Amino acid sequence: MKIISLVPSLVIGTCFLLTSCATPEQKAAKEVAKKAAFATAVADAEKNIPEGYSQLTGEGLTVFVSDTTISGLSERAPGWRYDVYRAPDGTQRGTSTNGSKTSNDSGKWTMNGDTYCSQWKKWGDSKENCYRVYAGTAEDYYTITTEGKFWSSNEFQGSRAEGNTKNL
Repeated sequence: MKIISLVPSLVIGTCFLLTSCATPEQKAAKEVAKKAAFATAVADAEKNIPEGYSQLTGEGLTVFVSDTTISGLSERAPGWRYDVYRAPDGTQRGTSTNGSKTSNDSGKWTMNGDTYCSQWKKWGDSKENCYRVYAGTAEDYYTITTEGKFWSSNEFQGSRAEGNTKNL
């Protein structure tokens, strides 16, 4: 009896397809370059923050994010409105609507230094996104992602309210 392998060879030269050929030093250098690029993008985006707004950090950021409902127009899915509740226990629930279409999701949020991070089970390709928050008032704020994307609560008709005001 002849046995035929259905698994193609995974070896190309001395590298495996499922692993990187980069040395630990090359991987570390790539990570440093990536962080430097993000820092530059964030610094460029911060130039758009109007005078009078300040970055929320530590406990102030936690109070701003925790036990609040935010609503507005989606920046990633044009035409969709969203409502998101971030509970004090680090869970989040949201609903998004576009006409008669509805999408619901849940996930988690965490604090990471002076940023808050959010990850959904379905939305945003289930990737974690982290944000810095700059507030003028509780209703008027800006966020900048760690990649330097700038978002204004006014631009996307965003609102923020204390508690689970949409019963999510």
